[in-house]
Amino acid sequence: ATTLIRALAKTVLEGLPSAVPRGGAASVPGVVRGGSFANGGRRTFLANPCAKQAEPSSNSANATGGVWPYLLGLGGLIPFVCLTPPVASVVSDSLPPELMGLPGVGCTLRRAAEMQKNYAATIVSFLGAVHWGTALSGGGRSTALRFTWGVLPSLMAWGSLGLPSHEASLAGLSGSLVSCYVVDSAFFRQGLLPRWYMGLRLPLTVVACGSLSLSLYTSWSEREAAKAKPGETSS
Repeated sequence: ATTLIRALAKTVLEGLPSAVPRGGAASVPGVVRGGSFANGGRRTFLANPCAKQAEPSSNSANATGGVWPYLLGLGGLIPFVCLTPPVASVVSDSLPPELMGLPGVGCTLRRAAEMQKNYAATIVSFLGAVHWGTALSGGGRSTALRFTWGVLPSLMAWGSLGLPSHEASLAGLSGSLVSCYVVDSAFFRQGLLPRWYMGLRLPLTVVACGSLSLSLYTSWSEREAAKAKPGETSS
């Protein structure tokens, strides 16, 4: 039996390369016909090593992105929400002194408005970098456009930070986040971004823009209240 198996394996290995036609099915005369043994024995399919392997199914975990993008996306909302000034004030009052004394915690919460703005600029830049990643990984179409758009969000975020007022910067960053979503939707319609990514992007964009809008309203309200105080005092 061992001799027969060795002889069979040798015959397959020697005959298969020359017996496989270009783009056709494997056919080894005297050994295999139609993908099965021709000697009446057990019919076992032999894969053609020269044939192109089937692509992974779109229904696999890659089609949904898995759980990690969703967990990381939710985690990325924490700075947006917790650094909104009203929320940061509540968090500061709720944390025990031991935690507030940890390096970076108290300082970050006391500078919540500034830290939230800087974090938003970082996220806008990250959303552009996604397109550099997709263009570098191949995929062919609109490569130059994707590379070009990939650097624009960074410039938009940088320009927003340089606007003359805190409220203007927050408005610019909110507009940048919305612009990134609109462009991502256009690329998705061209088949250049996966569906699960857009399903994740929408709620993240809504919460991030909502947090920045609340910060903008808080800053505007405080400024208007400060303007009204001198008049009240003089009266």
